[in-house]
Amino acid sequence: MLRDYLSAVAKKWWADTGFVLTLLGYLALLRLGVDISPLWWLVASMALLAAAQFAVYRDLRDSIPPVTEPEPQLALWALHVASASANGCWLTALMWGDRGDVPWDSSFTQRMIAQILKQLGLIDSKIDIRLTSHFAAITSPKGNGSGSPDIDFEIDGEPATVMCHWRTSADAIDMDWVLQHLEDSFRFLLSPLVNELVRPNGRRLLVLGLSNWPAGGIAAPSLQSASRPYQARTVSGNRVVTPPRSIFTRSDLADANLDFGRRILQDGGFVGFEEELSGAVEGLVEQLWPASEPARRGRR
Repeated sequence: MLRDYLSAVAKKWWADTGFVLTLLGYLALLRLGVDISPLWWLVASMALLAAAQFAVYRDLRDSIPPVTEPEPQLALWALHVASASANGCWLTALMWGDRGDVPWDSSFTQRMIAQILKQLGLIDSKIDIRLTSHFAAITSPKGNGSGSPDIDFEIDGEPATVMCHWRTSADAIDMDWVLQHLEDSFRFLLSPLVNELVRPNGRRLLVLGLSNWPAGGIAAPSLQSASRPYQARTVSGNRVVTPPRSIFTRSDLADANLDFGRRILQDGGFVGFEEELSGAVEGLVEQLWPASEPARRGRR
């Protein structure tokens, strides 16, 4: 790269300087009849050399593609959880990002478990806990022989990944149930403890999913303006999974939930729901992140 740069400067230097100085000297002698001093020639030469260097630097800078940092890694076990399909319908809130500075030691593990139990209103005798050197999974109810718990929180430190998983066997799935458990999920995902594990910056990503719909599909009794005026759609086994998106600001949170709700209701055949859904999502976000609260800061 240095050799190319010096070569390019030399070419611009000799070509530009030779042409410009020759032209100036010719005009000075022809029009003014004066001889230009060596000092003036040196100053002009240095100025043209600086211009040549700047031009070459700009050309080389524009020709080099920008280097972008790769997106944060997602734990391998989490690749397919948003499309879970066993024994009921699953709601998933999956977040990952840059690893925070907190070490994954026994103290952090205990704080994480205590946070989950407190939020869910459970005691440790009512849950199953699996631990490794950088992983924790908390499921409820305890000892579910079917292998399909109603609640499944999984946290990984290598790479930093956090998942909230909720299961229901209801038929149909009520949108109020979806919104309520999204609020429960984000109350945990945006907590100070999780921020220690997944750095709260613009590279923190989120995926939401609702999968394996029952035969009854989606119900939205609280959205009075929502209707299904066209032929009923068969949605059994349907999946809605949002693309990854940043989750850093209050606006990010609102947009993620609104987009997810819109996808579910449209897949369920509903129309005319947008205004009421927007109000419901705004109420959810207000509970989690009041508009009056100062902007939260994180390292980008």
